[in-house]
Amino acid sequence: MKTIRRYPNRKLYDTEASRYITLEEIGAFLKAGGEVRVVDSKTGEDITGVTIAQVLVGEEKRTRSPFQGYRLATLLQSSGEYLKEKLAPVATIREEAERTVQRLIQSETEEVREFLTGTSRAIEDFQRRADDRFQTMLAAIRSFAPLRRDVEDLQRRVAELERRCPGAAVESEDPARESLAARRTPARRRGRKTP
Repeated sequence: MKTIRRYPNRKLYDTEASRYITLEEIGAFLKAGGEVRVVDSKTGEDITGVTIAQVLVGEEKRTRSPFQGYRLATLLQSSGEYLKEKLAPVATIREEAERTVQRLIQSETEEVREFLTGTSRAIEDFQRRADDRFQTMLAAIRSFAPLRRDVEDLQRRVAELERRCPGAAVESEDPARESLAARRTPARRRGRKTP
C-alpha cells in the first residue's frame, strides 16, 4: 500500500517514490489495482476517502460522461444503500473467510495444545523413571556404605590380631596383603637368621 502525504499547500507527496504526485496519477494507480493511504502531514489524520473523492471529481470533469454523473447522483440519493447492496456479497464472503480462519486457528491451537500436553506427559514420565532409577542407584550406594565400614572394621581387627600374634602366618591371595604381613613378622620368625 502506497502512503501519500497531503501538505497544507494541497500538494500530494508519494513517500514510496519520494516525489510529488498528482490526483490523476493516484487515479491511474488505483485503476491499475493499487492501494493508497493518504494522510494529512500536519495532523496525521487519514484523508484517503476525501482524496479519492477528489480523484473521482477530476475524472468526472475530464470525461463529462452523463452516465457517471447519474451513477454518482444515485449513490448520493441512496445514502450509501446502493453500495451496501452491491458490497453485501463481498462482506458476507469476508465474514465467512474470517470465521474459517478463526476455526482453523482454533483447530491448530487445539492440535498444538494436544501435542504439547502429550509431550509434557512424556517428559514427566521420563523424569519419573529417571528419578526412580536414581533412587534405586542411590539406595544401592547407601547399602555399600555399611559394608565398607564393616570391611574397615574387619581390617582393623585383623591388623590387631596380627600385632598380638606375631607368629601367625597370614595366607592370602592378595600379594599386597602378604607383603604387609611379612613386614610385620620379624625376620627370625620367618625362618631367616638375623645378622
